[in-house]
Amino acid sequence: MAVAVMTVSLISRLSSLSLNFNTRHAAAFGSSISTQTRRPVAKGIRQPLSHNTIALFSTSTSTGGTTSASGGLHQQVTLTPGATYESELIVKKSTFIALARHVSSWTDAQAFIEQTKIDHPKARHWCSAYRGIVVVDSQDNDSKSVGGSNSSTVITERCNDDGEPSGTAGQPILNALQTEGDLVNVVCVVVRYFGGIKLGAGGLIRAYGGAARQLLRESPQDIVIPTTTFGVKGISAKYVGSVYDCVSKFGGSTADETYDDDTGDLTVSITCDWSCKEQIQESLNDATRGSAEFLSD
Repeated sequence: MAVAVMTVSLISRLSSLSLNFNTRHAAAFGSSISTQTRRPVAKGIRQPLSHNTIALFSTSTSTGGTTSASGGLHQQVTLTPGATYESELIVKKSTFIALARHVSSWTDAQAFIEQTKIDHPKARHWCSAYRGIVVVDSQDNDSKSVGGSNSSTVITERCNDDGEPSGTAGQPILNALQTEGDLVNVVCVVVRYFGGIKLGAGGLIRAYGGAARQLLRESPQDIVIPTTTFGVKGISAKYVGSVYDCVSKFGGSTADETYDDDTGDLTVSITCDWSCKEQIQESLNDATRGSAEFLSD
């Protein structure tokens, strides 16, 4: 099933990355830990993708993490695509560098984690967390759908302590993704350069979680709108205009138009808001007098 997302600007805050991080961040660590912060810096910023159509999702299979289903299709929040966001936190001489970016799949997240290791070869740990969203048919998945259209959203979560004591690094980073905007389609890596002073389990939890929260609070965010793509074939030439009118009416888009050499019939790929899928297919069926054939997702 081909499923994609569109983003709509939620907060235009790139300029806010110049905000100073002060006592409101340090307070999260308690008075017993000395902290120093550096504001987030957006690396490699470029314009968002055309009309903010991001990418196709992968499957929701999870290894070394947890997968949870949330009923219905609803808007989620992600980091603005097109940049890697970075900030730094120093706790008792250890430097924690948090990096995060929007990704379309777990495969992309893995690539980002590996690249971070290449970029920071002398670090002691590269701890990470990922949250991804995928839309599935409930008939193909045991989860229940309360959003109609036999569909639901499934959020996949993964985290990795990368050598730190279990539960002291990856999970706090994942908690930050959950609490700082309930972010999805985001990977966050916190790199640690050891400063010679052990922090203990509690100190590690506060440091890794705090570094991630510090970054995510000030990074720009977009709203994620689930979309779907399906094919239609057998569209007679006399109905082509009506088909494009239907697609436009529901805010959809078309691609991969081909015409049969013998019949002249059109085959086209249509992308639309998931919530409009049934309506647009009914409208297309009416417009073509039932002659159009819908291809499997």
